[in-house]
Amino acid sequence: MNCDSRSMTCTSSLSTSGFLLLCGFALGVPRVALAQEPGMGFEHLAGIDVVLAFDDPTANRVLEAAFQESLGRRMGLNLLATAQPDALSVVVVATCVPQDCASAEFYSVALLLSNHYDATWAIELLSHESQELADLYAPRVAELMEPLGIWAEAWRSGEYRAQVDAFVDQLEARCFGPALARRGIIAALALGDSARAQRLDQVASDERALC
Repeated sequence: MNCDSRSMTCTSSLSTSGFLLLCGFALGVPRVALAQEPGMGFEHLAGIDVVLAFDDPTANRVLEAAFQESLGRRMGLNLLATAQPDALSVVVVATCVPQDCASAEFYSVALLLSNHYDATWAIELLSHESQELADLYAPRVAELMEPLGIWAEAWRSGEYRAQVDAFVDQLEARCFGPALARRGIIAALALGDSARAQRLDQVASDERALC
């Protein structure tokens, strides 16, 4: 797999299915409530649901802890313990190089960003035809994903915290930010703030946006 970590683009022979095997806003919010949170826009109030699934071989799962901490510092994200429909998923699989994690020089990391989506309508349709079929496929509904991006990273053992932050910065710029901006456009227009709506539209329509 060849990747450009700055542009977050990859070419890979690893199939998505192979990787998967590894692993309101309320328009009536008072203006005074918005003013109480300096730096927080109304598009952040409801938040985007994000679930992190991390296969971490290190002692005390230090890579997962660093990634979770970095996500937790991002405004407008709700970190979930389990996958839910309509949530963003970040699936991460790491290995130590060399294999003894106690003396690893770096960590080889594969990351998948995906959109969960709600397919309960399909289960309801199946249940009308066959409850047996509905029961059979229901457990798989929560695992349905719409892949948005896949990357390979190499994080040096002594620098992994900074490199995790750099990667999450790019996720924020290309996914979380545009997704929140789209939500904010509607709220800005509803509140008559056309200038802010225009600024948010520029973020949401970034041609590099993944989400």
